[in-house]
Order: sequence, then C-alpha cells, then structure tokens
Amino acid sequence: MTIFFSCFSLLYVFFVIVRMFVLLAVSHSSSSFLFIRKLVNILSLYHITKRGKSIISFNSHFHGFGRFYSSYAV
Repeated sequence: MTIFFSCFSLLYVFFVIVRMFVLLAVSHSSSSFLFIRKLVNILSLYHITKRGKSIISFNSHFHGFGRFYSSYAV
C-alpha cells in the first residue's frame, strides 16, 4: 500500500514540475500563452479525475482505509 502511494506522489510531483516548466516556457509568447494554459488546465483536470478514480478503485479493495483519500481526491 505504501509503495502505491509513494509512486503516486512521485508521479504527481513530476506532473507539477513539468506543468511549471511549461508555463514558464510559454509565458513570454502571449499569443499562444492562453491556448497552452487552457491545455495545461485540461490536462491537470484529467489527471485529478484519473487520480480520484484510481484511489476510489483502490479503496474498493481495502474497505474503510482510503475513505479520506477518496473524498480528498474528488
């Protein structure tokens, strides 16, 4: 269980760092900035939704353990 959450948190931190670098890279070009920012926001919403689904499916196997995590992720 701890291996699952540690790998998951590492993936989340990697995603946040990549998102930060993408926003910094395109902040100078104002024409494509809005498009890239909308794309990054859509990707982050997809990532959060995917995260919530994976934690809820993980919670269905271990009843009562991840109830707080599933409410946090959704």
